[in-house]
Amino acid sequence: MLGKSCNLDLFHKSCLDIWSLDITPKVRHFLWRLCTGTLPVRAYLKHRHMTEYSDCPWCVGTPETVQHVFFDCPTVREIWVECECTEMSLWPNDMCFLDLMESWGKLDAKKVCRGAILMWNLWNRRNAMVFNGKEVYHPVIVGRVFCLVADCNTYTKRIYGGIKKPSCRNPKSWKAPPEGMIKINCDASLSVEGWVGLSVIARDWIGKGMLYLQPAAELEPTGVQS
Repeated sequence: MLGKSCNLDLFHKSCLDIWSLDITPKVRHFLWRLCTGTLPVRAYLKHRHMTEYSDCPWCVGTPETVQHVFFDCPTVREIWVECECTEMSLWPNDMCFLDLMESWGKLDAKKVCRGAILMWNLWNRRNAMVFNGKEVYHPVIVGRVFCLVADCNTYTKRIYGGIKKPSCRNPKSWKAPPEGMIKINCDASLSVEGWVGLSVIARDWIGKGMLYLQPAAELEPTGVQS
């Protein structure tokens, strides 16, 4: 929110999705840079007048954009297939990365985590070629992806005891308490004028009402001592 100048109109749901992924913090930070458009691909650096070259290290004459680095470059397409994350690599031209990441919410959570780790490894592969002139071959990248996924799952299970179960929501219908117990339900309402209403009911395990309280008149306005 501070990075967006506290403007809710500029806040995107994908920014919350990043931190809910079961991946390492360095991969989350990497995805955050993708969402904020600050990943230093060559097309971005040329736009900022920081370099004269914008070509992909493998595809001469093709600008190195975020979409090209991770999805459109012919050298990465087979890797998405081998990592079984092909659905994540389909990026329509009229969609920004924020919307693309939000669409991943419809996919399996484990697959999304594996695809995010794959993108991080593809970026490291690109940097190895740009700065060191070193080519990292496909089997090595695929092996690193599945190895890091397994490490993340092991770490989560050891530290947090596995995937947490979703918290129980309030039931939509009333449920009787155990025999010999009395359940008390209450509710309150606040009207526009500031008046407060209160209702209380106590029922046994059979469902028979033992106490029912609903004031005939509204209580005093809020902020006024009775």
